[in-house]
Amino acid sequence: MSTTPPNTAGDIPSDASAGESASGSAASGTKTGDPGYAKRVLHGSVWMIINTVVTRAGSFVAQIFLAWWLTTSDFGLVGVALALSGFFSVLRDGGVRQILLKQHNEHDRLLGPCFWMAMGFNVLLAVLLTLLAFPFASLYDDPRLIPMLLIIGWSIPLGTPGGILLTKLLADMRYRENASVMTASAMTRYVSSIAFAYAGLGALSFVLPNILCALVENAMAYRYCRHTPWRDRADVSIWWDLFKRSRWALVAILGISGINQGAGAAIGLAAPLEIVGIYTFTFLIVVQVGSLLSTNINQVLVPVFTRLAEDESRKRDAVLRTLRQVSLLATMMALGLAATYRPFEAMIWRERWEVTVTPVHIVGAGYAINVLIAISLAVQQARGQFRAWGLGLFLLALGTMGSAALGAWLAQPGLARADALALLLREASPAAASRLRADGAWWSAVSISLCVSVFGVLSSLLHVAIALKPLGVRRREVIVSAVQVWMLGLIAGAATVGADATLGAMIRDTTIAWLAPLLPAHTPKDSFLGHLPGMVGEGLLFALAGVLFVALFTALLRLFQRATLLESLRVVPGRFRGIAAAVLLLPRAS
Repeated sequence: MSTTPPNTAGDIPSDASAGESASGSAASGTKTGDPGYAKRVLHGSVWMIINTVVTRAGSFVAQIFLAWWLTTSDFGLVGVALALSGFFSVLRDGGVRQILLKQHNEHDRLLGPCFWMAMGFNVLLAVLLTLLAFPFASLYDDPRLIPMLLIIGWSIPLGTPGGILLTKLLADMRYRENASVMTASAMTRYVSSIAFAYAGLGALSFVLPNILCALVENAMAYRYCRHTPWRDRADVSIWWDLFKRSRWALVAILGISGINQGAGAAIGLAAPLEIVGIYTFTFLIVVQVGSLLSTNINQVLVPVFTRLAEDESRKRDAVLRTLRQVSLLATMMALGLAATYRPFEAMIWRERWEVTVTPVHIVGAGYAINVLIAISLAVQQARGQFRAWGLGLFLLALGTMGSAALGAWLAQPGLARADALALLLREASPAAASRLRADGAWWSAVSISLCVSVFGVLSSLLHVAIALKPLGVRRREVIVSAVQVWMLGLIAGAATVGADATLGAMIRDTTIAWLAPLLPAHTPKDSFLGHLPGMVGEGLLFALAGVLFVALFTALLRLFQRATLLESLRVVPGRFRGIAAAVLLLPRAS
């Protein structure tokens, strides 16, 4: 489950984007209704979307390569290292980024003190991780944690200047420049992580790029800002006041860390690193899709909702429209990924990560609802409900870690729980029952994924209902706007998975039978050419599964959520709107 821009491989949990990002518009006296302001918001959204799409695509490609060279144990080690460092990242920056975004009227005065306060907190974090690296390595019985925690810890103060300057770009609504820096940093991470993995550095491939990314961000952010905050006065006298302003942001950061990475630490205490690795790999696969939405929801909606603070009716309408559209997109993307993952995994990794298929189905189904919590968080930040924002994230983190630990406990070998479940499955699914008894790693991953996903869905819906209630949004409207669309997606996804399970083997075998005679004689079966017919067959199944899911989902939407589908057409560019409407057999939206 993730409520903020989920982290790429090796990322430290980033601070939640909070508050207003409009010092530039405030300085010029622009209003919410001014064309100039609306244009800047639109352009900002476009650049944020471009950055997110590019970085997610790069992250996905990087994971494809890393999965060939790294093991489940490597991914497990990464999951534990990021979880442990994430808990201490609550100290990162002392929450000063939130202060700079929210207090745009004092931005110039606070930039220097915030920088030095952030540097102090980050150095303290690095020292803490250095001191605790050895005890943590002993606790998890793996000395490889020591260099990983040291690299993660000391890369944070190294990147402090760039982080502060990037916040200045956001506060000035210079979205294009901010997106350029973040894209360059992400590409540096992915290319270098692939190179390090190819060189045989194992789990270190995830964390060594942190150093390079910090240097890239520092250089590019300085180029755009032409400001040196380290030359400004530290003004230690206002640090305590700044800290008090950011206390709930710190609680929120801790919550975000626990939600995004805390499960790894909880699982690692109760299960082998192999299990942690399977769950971490599953989460990284699913999160590629969710971050396409959550990143932009948080960074774009907060300033928009902030400026609608005095018009509750407009804010309510905007929230409901956003809820409907995000629910549709999240369901389409997350459940589409889950429904097509089996043939995709077989095509790319040739069943090397086949153990993650069922966990991806489960986590993907839950994530389609989990993404919606980003809307309620944006509303809370825009309304200045920072206490509720921070405490809500903290409680969600505790629940996520607790549910992961529960899943690991339920899956312990030799316990009657697994045997009882096998008996229940014996009649409904003999294959699943047999695998549950034989494959402990698979059952552990499934158990953890189920517990985390069930908690995520229930807690997300509860959080959304509570956060939106002050706007006059009733629980029934949340259900109609989000849950119904999600359930239609579940039906379409289940039908697609069932079709793949029923017809997949026949289609794959037929494709192999057609293509195998075309290969040169005496082609080794373990060579790339030897695997090519099977890869083509799985690729065909992947394409068919994607088409089937989209067709079923849109057909169900047309029957039961016609208004939401018509509304979604309005955001399609004009030149494509007519084509989309014609394909869906709908009248063209005005």
